[in-house]
Amino acid sequence: MHLGTSLCTVITLAVSASGECAFKGKCATVSQNPVPCVAENQDRRPQPLDSAAQFKNLQRVCPDFADQNQPLCCDPGSVDSLLTSLNSMDALIGVCPSCYVNMARIFCQMICSPNQNKFMDVTSWSVVNTTEYGNKMLKSINYYLEKEYIDDAFKSCSEVIAPQGGLVISFLCGPFGSACTPTLLLKFMGSSPFPSPFKINFAFTAPAPFVPLALNATKCSEAPFNGRYACACSDCVDTCPAYPPLPVDQEALIMGIDAWYFATIIAFGIVIVIFVSIVIIRYVAKTPSEALLFTRFTNDINTAEFREQPSTERSALTCAFEGLGLVCASYPRLVIALGVAIIVLCSLGNVNFTIITDPVELWSSPSSDARLQKNYYDEHLGPFHRIEQVIIANRGGSMFNYINETRNMQYEFGPVFEKNFFLDVLHLQEDIMAIKGRVNNKFVSLDDICFKPIGTKCAIQSAANWFQNNETHIISPNYLDHIADCINSATLTSNEDDVLHIGCLGDFGGPSLSYVALGGYNGTDALKAHTMILTFLVNNHLGNEKNKNAIAWERAFIDFMKNYSHPNMSVSFMSESSISDELERESVSEIATIVISYIVMFLYVSFALGRYRSWSTVFLNSQIMMGITGVLLVFGSIISSIGIFSLLGVSSTLIIFEVIPFLVLAVGVDNIFILVQTFQRTKRRDGESIEVHVARVLGMVGPSILLASTSECTCFFLSAITDMPAVKKFALYAGVALFIDFLLQITVFVALLTLDAQRQESYRLDILCCIKAKKHLENDEDEDFPESFLYRLIKGYYAPLLNSSVFRNGIFVTFIAWLFLSMAVIHKIDIGLDQEISMPTDSYLQDYFLSLKQYLHVGPPVYFVVKDKYNYSEPKNQNLLGSFNGSSGFSLVNQVRQASRLANETHIAAHSMSWIDDYFGWTTHCCHENQYTHERCFDNKKNCTRCPTDAGRPIPFTRHIEDFLSENPDAQCPKAGHAAYRNAVEVKNSSEGYEIRATSFMTYHTVLKSSVDYIEALQGGRIVSGRIEEKMRKFYVGDPNEVEVFPYSVFYVYYEQYLSVWRNTITTLLLAFCGVFIITLSLMRQRVVPALAICLTNLMIIIDLMGVMYFYSISLNAVSMVNLVMCVGISVEFCAHITKAFYSDTQGTSVERAIVVVSETGSSVLSGITMTKFIGVLVLAWAKSQLFVVFYFRMYLSIVLIGSLHGLVFLPVLLAMFGSSTSKARRITDLSNASQTE
Repeated sequence: MHLGTSLCTVITLAVSASGECAFKGKCATVSQNPVPCVAENQDRRPQPLDSAAQFKNLQRVCPDFADQNQPLCCDPGSVDSLLTSLNSMDALIGVCPSCYVNMARIFCQMICSPNQNKFMDVTSWSVVNTTEYGNKMLKSINYYLEKEYIDDAFKSCSEVIAPQGGLVISFLCGPFGSACTPTLLLKFMGSSPFPSPFKINFAFTAPAPFVPLALNATKCSEAPFNGRYACACSDCVDTCPAYPPLPVDQEALIMGIDAWYFATIIAFGIVIVIFVSIVIIRYVAKTPSEALLFTRFTNDINTAEFREQPSTERSALTCAFEGLGLVCASYPRLVIALGVAIIVLCSLGNVNFTIITDPVELWSSPSSDARLQKNYYDEHLGPFHRIEQVIIANRGGSMFNYINETRNMQYEFGPVFEKNFFLDVLHLQEDIMAIKGRVNNKFVSLDDICFKPIGTKCAIQSAANWFQNNETHIISPNYLDHIADCINSATLTSNEDDVLHIGCLGDFGGPSLSYVALGGYNGTDALKAHTMILTFLVNNHLGNEKNKNAIAWERAFIDFMKNYSHPNMSVSFMSESSISDELERESVSEIATIVISYIVMFLYVSFALGRYRSWSTVFLNSQIMMGITGVLLVFGSIISSIGIFSLLGVSSTLIIFEVIPFLVLAVGVDNIFILVQTFQRTKRRDGESIEVHVARVLGMVGPSILLASTSECTCFFLSAITDMPAVKKFALYAGVALFIDFLLQITVFVALLTLDAQRQESYRLDILCCIKAKKHLENDEDEDFPESFLYRLIKGYYAPLLNSSVFRNGIFVTFIAWLFLSMAVIHKIDIGLDQEISMPTDSYLQDYFLSLKQYLHVGPPVYFVVKDKYNYSEPKNQNLLGSFNGSSGFSLVNQVRQASRLANETHIAAHSMSWIDDYFGWTTHCCHENQYTHERCFDNKKNCTRCPTDAGRPIPFTRHIEDFLSENPDAQCPKAGHAAYRNAVEVKNSSEGYEIRATSFMTYHTVLKSSVDYIEALQGGRIVSGRIEEKMRKFYVGDPNEVEVFPYSVFYVYYEQYLSVWRNTITTLLLAFCGVFIITLSLMRQRVVPALAICLTNLMIIIDLMGVMYFYSISLNAVSMVNLVMCVGISVEFCAHITKAFYSDTQGTSVERAIVVVSETGSSVLSGITMTKFIGVLVLAWAKSQLFVVFYFRMYLSIVLIGSLHGLVFLPVLLAMFGSSTSKARRITDLSNASQTE
């Protein structure tokens, strides 16, 4: 086969007596290979070579022959044939001199050893025409060789890389490929790939009088002889400098327990001990009976009136809200008109509305490393290709055996290599290539948009391209032999291909790599593949406008594949447009679910606001219009916020429409319920007008609404400091929307409340306000309204429990235990967002993602990019790049190779392709120039000579770089760089000639199946590139700052956020908490305790929510981070109003005041934000999108439940236990009265 073509002539000769030859000369020619004659009589005696030049050439490749006068069994013709064959071997493995010499030595000894008859035995021959060496043409020999030698020689070659990928040992081993062993290597090399001129049977034991040939193999880390190098680091691990393992975050253990668990348990124990101590001390010091503390609540006193007792809290803030309320209530229509006008004015900015759907723009900061590196790569080397991929499995197929009788070998092939199935895959590929998209009434074909490395054919990675997509080649009887050869060497040229003589290079000029074109096999045994993978590379451009043709074709491709079916095929697929299209479809498909959710909340708000005495007065006492207008104000604030930012040129995102309505509606509805229910529960005083009553109510609740709203706005504005665009935009939009909503509620909604009160006062029906109620209904209005069910439930059943110390202590301990349980598992929360969750459950991409995990054998490509300041002309700097002889052990390519040996840690799957190594090889073997003009020419032209080199390096370095990058590879010059490196080297034409700027070295990541894998791959790539840059700077000739190396892969820009997601989350939440604390502290008149109570409860809500994330398998990512930030804002609603009411009360003990506020304010919070959001969130459970179910339904439901439990259960207990026994306002009042008495 390939090597056999080269070695046929080497393996031509052999046998029997001390110091004698077994074969000599040339007896005949078979398949263009000379075959020797069996040596007889005088021909058995070795003879020295006559030509000193020829002996010198022989000695260059066979250093064992040291003396020109030494008798040898080879004549000049045999030496020429040997050198020709070994030159072919040199092109393959000469990069590792030790490997080359070890392999060459086997054939040098076979052809020229003066003691052939000691270790070789002629076993058969045939009679031919008589020649000067006789008439017995050699047919087969036994070659006795010590096993230790071939084992050592095999080891010296085991890591050598073939010119454009793959291990050279797989190539040398022919069909055995990756399963190669020393024995199989000899078996293949001993069987000729053509009709054999003669056969070599290698054996490790010999019958007498033969003795196995004993030779000493050279280690790959040693030079085979003076004047040659040892093998490079990339080809020999023993040559490499030490490469330390990557740092691993090991789990810290204390006494065999997770250190975090241990610390949490200890902290919980300390807190409980302190709490129990406080309880005991209080119990001992307690004087009044606990039963007496409940006196106020058991008396029939209107608890709402407590909030109106004289207090120093009735400050300028309260008076300001009363004054504002009086103005709005006195001129309701004017206020409403002004409010609507402001909403309309702000909404005009929506004419400039734009929405961002590009994930890069959403989740990657413009100043992040990955974003800057992507921009650099796109600018200097061009955007990475658009990928269209199809994964095909043989449904119901099975493994089958194939016997090659010529080679006497048996293979086991995977089901995808069955001929009819293989042809069906080719036909599918052809059908895909025939797909046409449509743009502006013009058809677009794949040929119009695909990447064409050599300018003629589309680059398609597929097994069919081993046959140049030619069905005639595939139906050949020995097509399986060709497949085996191409799996072992995808760069096999037609000259080296002894099966079909077509080579393995695709029709696009490049190789189809087996680990890219095949899948579903274990280890490296690609012959057993269960899937074929078609990968179409399409040109990419910056900006969708330039990609519109590609997008149109991709959508036609998607439509075709959705409708494609084949009885024997299981097909999954993806195009470059797939993810964005499916995300858009997902958002659109869930609009109905979101709308239903908001309608349900809207209906609840509309009916829950009203007070109902009987069915006959439903439309008189209902407040449906209040609910409608209140919700419309909420959406008006959202539209206004979007309009303002659109006017300022700040684009929107889908997450704004998915999250902000939930947030603002939660806050807005809570305020609506507090305003309306406080108005309902606060009796109008004698002679008090509706306007004054409304103003008084706003003065009562306005400060707490201001406290909550200002805290929430500050929380979001501070959170906008983050670099993540989606989070920043969300925080800004949310902050402004909440601020506008606050302004509208304390003005427009107050005006609407006044009008509604006037409607009820005049006995007009809700909605149909022009219709007045009948007389008997007016009389019913004299009766008191029954309290709502939720109010009665809390006041009659829950609030009294706060009077029990056992209940309070139990609740406190329970919530503290919950807190520490959540703290214990927070560090175990998964990071990332698996692709399956982001797609709808009915998406075709679900099958594709599953196939990726099951079948793919290699991950995404990764490029190590050297920036454009690098000085490539300095030889020592060249040594820091490649893996050629003389390169540094710390070179880029060698370090990537080292990293690939730690693939489990680095996620680097293989060595990198090296343009500089192939440039050197091309210059040495393929480059010719005019000796006068130095322009490129071909060797058959006059004055055309080989390009000048110094130790294999072009002189000057960049003279022919453009020629190298422009020449297409072929059988004569496979190292030409057009197909492989055109986009890997940036060349600029300057006045001084060509200048190399940015360059890249491509390899692959290992298979990446989860978010964790992608994140670790990004980390591994950066650690490897950091080490490369550090070592290169150390040995660089010139300014070390000129050396800049970074890794680039298409997914880095999406997953970089996860490297700092914990830091960003903690920072953002801390900023939010700081904002809440500062605002609550200032609006609570510098009282630290209530500010701490609000922040502590909020912190517990966040920590417990993160605990739920762990138990509910909700990962930490940008979406959940937005939800956590939102949770801080919503949590204020659960806490601020209750805390404010508690510290505004001027009478009673802390327990009594806790009972009062949980009955009054707590019931409003429960019926407002809690019930509204609970009902609305339940609808999301029926969403088709996993993203909605996981990050909206599960998280929103958790926020509502955790927030309400902490706000309505834990916070009142906390205030009852640790709030002052008499409010600060009351103490000040008492001191003032005492002073006046004295």
